[in-house]
Amino acid sequence: MNKRPPSAAMGGISPANGQRFSLGQQIAELRREIGLRAAVYPGLVTRGKMRRAEADYHLAVMQAALRTLLFVQRHREALVRLADEAEAAAQGPSSGPSGHPAGGENAGEAAR
Repeated sequence: MNKRPPSAAMGGISPANGQRFSLGQQIAELRREIGLRAAVYPGLVTRGKMRRAEADYHLAVMQAALRTLLFVQRHREALVRLADEAEAAAQGPSSGPSGHPAGGENAGEAAR
């Protein structure tokens, strides 16, 4: 059975023109694609259209990508906090009322 989303759900928008896809949508699509490849590759190998090593490689890469997305999904909140902290650190310390970094001149010493 074909589980393609209806055209209305896709909005007629392609990724090339800025469509964003949720993490859940990306995971679902990757799972679907892995399933399709797992079903098609053995026949290609049998008919000599693809080497077994090539089929194994492509499936392994897709499965690794799926594991990465699942990791991101499981740890989303922590990753967002980490990204926010990195962004704040990249902008530098905020200035206190005297124009010096908040916490005084030696505030960074405790972090070292």
